[in-house]
Order: sequence, then C-alpha cells, then structure tokens
Amino acid sequence: MMHLYTHVNPSKKDPCKYCLENFNPAEMRNKHVPSNHPCETKHHNLSFFRCVICEARFTTILLLSGHMQRFHVPSEMPYKCSGCDFMISSHKMVVDHFYLAHSKSGILQCPYCLKVIDFRIKLS
Repeated sequence: MMHLYTHVNPSKKDPCKYCLENFNPAEMRNKHVPSNHPCETKHHNLSFFRCVICEARFTTILLLSGHMQRFHVPSEMPYKCSGCDFMISSHKMVVDHFYLAHSKSGILQCPYCLKVIDFRIKLS
C-alpha cells in the first residue's frame, strides 16, 4: 500500500499510514502517530486527551467525557474493514487490522474513507 502511494505522490517518501501526512525524517512520524492517532485517550508524554473514535483533542478528561456523551454512543463501532466483517471504534485500529489481515491479498484500502479496491485477477 505505502509502496503504491509513493508512485502516486513521489515527493512523499515517508508518509503516516493513517493520514498520509509526510514526514522527514521518519522520527517525526514516530512522534506524530501516538499524539494524532491514539489507541488510548491519554498519551503518557502528552498533556491532552484524544477521543479514540473521532480523534478530537481535549485539555481535560471532563471535556472528553462530555464529548463522548454528546457525540458517541456506548459500544459505537463506526469503522468497518471493507475486506471482511471486522468492526471497531478506532480508525487507527481498522487501518492496522487491514495491514495485518489483508497484506499481500490483492486488495488495497484507502486510509481516509476505508474503501477497498480489489486488484486480484478474476479467472472465469
């Protein structure tokens, strides 16, 4: 997937696999991912909280809690892998799932909209 992206946009050599933002050097990407694409609401080295569903940023846990009550429902799983039936509440985790479960499968997934494109050869 990342290999094909470098053909489409050759100026981007080391993009984030979740948002395709470019980083040079790669160490910058390693700092970007935990703060912008969380697995948890609070990163250990940062002083803010992020919603794992929509990645909105909040200064206190109370603001995050209010956001969750207003905009999300319990057990919400808005992200679905288009290559299988996998569903989850984190955009980052559905992208990770795709890379693990569907690598070398002949299908590619857009990291923005999660649409899957099938490149497999169909024999009739």
